[in-house]
Amino acid sequence: KYMSPEQAWGGLVGGPIDHRSDIWALGVILCEIASDHGYPYSLGPSDGRSEEEALLYRIRTELPRIPPMMDPQFGPSLHRLIERCLLWDKQFRLQSAGELADEIQRCLSLRKIRTKRLPITFRLHRIFTELAIHRRSAIWGTSVVTTLLLLSILLFAGNVRWWERELSTLSNEMDARLGQARPLAPSDVVIVGITDHCLQSVPKIAATLGLSDVTSDIRTWRAVHGQAMKELARVKPLAVVWDFFFEKQRNEDHLLVEGALALHRNHVPVAFAVDNWEDDGSPQLSQTILNPLRDYAHFGGISARDMNRRPGEFVLVQRRGSNIVPSLSLVAVSAIARQNKQLVIDWQERTTTLTLRYQEDGKETLLPFQDRLFLSKTYFDKVKSSQGVVLAELGLKTYGLHRPELWNTRVIPYSRLLETQGERISETVAGKIVLFGDLRSASILGNHDRHQVRYDGELVSKVPGCFLIADAVTGLSDSRYLRSAFPMNSFTLFVCMALGLLGCALPVAPPLSTSRNAGSPHRIGMGIIAAAYVASCGVMLLSETKTLVIAGICLASLTMTFFFSAHTESVRQRFRVEPQDGDDQGNSDSNQLPDQLTTASAPSTVIPASINADNRIKPNLVTSFSFREIG
Repeated sequence: KYMSPEQAWGGLVGGPIDHRSDIWALGVILCEIASDHGYPYSLGPSDGRSEEEALLYRIRTELPRIPPMMDPQFGPSLHRLIERCLLWDKQFRLQSAGELADEIQRCLSLRKIRTKRLPITFRLHRIFTELAIHRRSAIWGTSVVTTLLLLSILLFAGNVRWWERELSTLSNEMDARLGQARPLAPSDVVIVGITDHCLQSVPKIAATLGLSDVTSDIRTWRAVHGQAMKELARVKPLAVVWDFFFEKQRNEDHLLVEGALALHRNHVPVAFAVDNWEDDGSPQLSQTILNPLRDYAHFGGISARDMNRRPGEFVLVQRRGSNIVPSLSLVAVSAIARQNKQLVIDWQERTTTLTLRYQEDGKETLLPFQDRLFLSKTYFDKVKSSQGVVLAELGLKTYGLHRPELWNTRVIPYSRLLETQGERISETVAGKIVLFGDLRSASILGNHDRHQVRYDGELVSKVPGCFLIADAVTGLSDSRYLRSAFPMNSFTLFVCMALGLLGCALPVAPPLSTSRNAGSPHRIGMGIIAAAYVASCGVMLLSETKTLVIAGICLASLTMTFFFSAHTESVRQRFRVEPQDGDDQGNSDSNQLPDQLTTASAPSTVIPASINADNRIKPNLVTSFSFREIG
């Protein structure tokens, strides 16, 4: 009953037996006295073992459980002393009987004992040790789940994202147009905003230009828009995009058409936003604008998404019956990439692949080349039509969002654009996408074009809609689409779990060779991880960033679980006994036992285990061995 674990193992585990085994025995005696014959282990038989065999098995493999103390006055102090006596690790026990006696005396005199509580790290490691012996599979499962959870939290907290390249043809064409080996960036966009100040200044500027009937109502500004496009045609921006709806006919429509045709003649594409579409797929636009520009301008829809719950998710295409309607950002970017070509979309039902075909201006024959675009997902939703509400299939794509502060630096007031002349306007807009948008502040009549948008968890109100259009244009023109790395998709999660389980299994896998000198499983596991690192370096050189991120996540899962499991196995190795040379069959007579068995501190000791053929201590047998007496 008073045997310490190292004595129960016969000196095979825990180092040589010394006086600290007596400290264990004193701790058991103190436990019996303080708890009225309580004992830190169960004393009954179990699993077919006798009481003696079962008790020795428990001492070898279980942590002691200290029963409640009788006297609450001394309970906490005595409990701490007993706990420090009954530790598997001898170096953490009380180191002498005199120290124990002094602490007991202090306890009886109601003084504070000097023995400190075990640190939390030691307690956790002690629990881990017991689990490693009895519940290795539970540690494996916890290791895999903890690794995946930790990686996901780190990715989310660090706002880790990856890029995915999808439209290489479109991107190459655009790079050629830009004359530089990079996609569009926010610096390539100029937002011409109609601000509150413009409502007063633009009519005055229009009067100096000889344009009549221009008031603070922006619906009367179509002649001004035409004049602005004529000025832009001289400096040749990359494209002109109108985030305004021109649904109703007005007398000044012919002036707006003249400005759009001036851009077309100078090979500058112009795109108009459309709020709704007719049942035959035609845009609901002023006929005096649509008819003369049908073959020269580009028309794209705008469908607002909830940027609070689904930030960065844009509608690229809609299917309404047999009609396929592109978005404003899609027609703008295709017009930049495929100059003087009209976009025709081939989209099979319930698929996430768009095939972009093109026609020459004014012709119906499809050109041989095409681009492919991959959507994030499709979604059926109710959208407005000319005859009420209909069900439409939306093709969605997620882009990265730039904060409003960045786009504010790219804004110039509409009035300044009209006042700027010559080289100054050329420096501002030449080679840029000019996006006309509504930046008026909220009023009693409404918020104009303002939205709530969530940026990395922060909800921002009253974000101008033209800022979101700019995000969509730059995201699509880049031909790279931003996707969140959290949560991981199901396939990546499955691969990480599989590699995590592999990392747990590697430390206990048998060697690849039956030779005793073939190398340990730990070395095999390290070799596999090293090969994985080399492979990841190749992935980094040959693939996109997204693939590298996924490879890094999988490799981290393999590595973290491997080393965690390796530590678990190192704990279990403490309960292994390696046979001496010539003892491959696990003979258990006393002349072939390891040297540890001959270094006991007593002439004769009972060793509650035998060595079996797989080099492990067999815990369900109790065999008596006689030790040679020392000295």
